[in-house]
Amino acid sequence: MLTNYETPKRPVVHIFFIAPGCCYAGYSYTTNNSPFFMGIPRLRFPADAPSRSTLKLEEAFHVFIPADEWDERLANGMYAVDLGACPGGWTYQAGETQHVGFLCR
Repeated sequence: MLTNYETPKRPVVHIFFIAPGCCYAGYSYTTNNSPFFMGIPRLRFPADAPSRSTLKLEEAFHVFIPADEWDERLANGMYAVDLGACPGGWTYQAGETQHVGFLCR
């Protein structure tokens, strides 16, 4: 795990303190951990967004779609369906990026 040189493929060491003087140690491979600091994306909540679910969709874009593929995979004219207990957040996010038509229920 320790190397004399920098490499992006080395494992990441995690230490979880459960009490003073007591912790769990583990590791994960770079291909199997979050790219965000502490595993939490720091996304800005738009003031006019109807719910926090807009951030969940934006996080999904960042995690599951490489940034260089956004223009192709989230192109104008595509459709999205916003279903849920309180629809609106995903519709807002999709509309903000002007990528989709809407079908809301």
